[in-house]
Amino acid sequence: MRSSLVALGLMFLVACTQNVTLPLLGSTPVEVNVREAQRHYTLAPGSEGHLLLERWLQRNKSGWSLYYVTAPMCGVCVHAGDLGLNFLGGSVIAYRGSAMWTKAVEPSDYEFLKR
Repeated sequence: MRSSLVALGLMFLVACTQNVTLPLLGSTPVEVNVREAQRHYTLAPGSEGHLLLERWLQRNKSGWSLYYVTAPMCGVCVHAGDLGLNFLGGSVIAYRGSAMWTKAVEPSDYEFLKR
């Protein structure tokens, strides 16, 4: 019985995750705010950081879950056009308009933004 409940719970978690295609950055400058360092800067299109973020977006299309609560305070916040990302510890929240999604990440995945 217990193993059936665990299997059912795992199926529910997998069913709740979805693929989210976040917009690519193209020629849009990216505003980055690193709260802990009280630093704000812009990634210019074509810069190394801009290209790394673009690659991160391309590689992270799966494993997202809808996020229903108020977003937490900014950790490393990224804004580009109508796309927002908030990296905080082991998770990221992505938002466009009124829709928000979250997924687990490793802090090393976004270390390049803390420059």
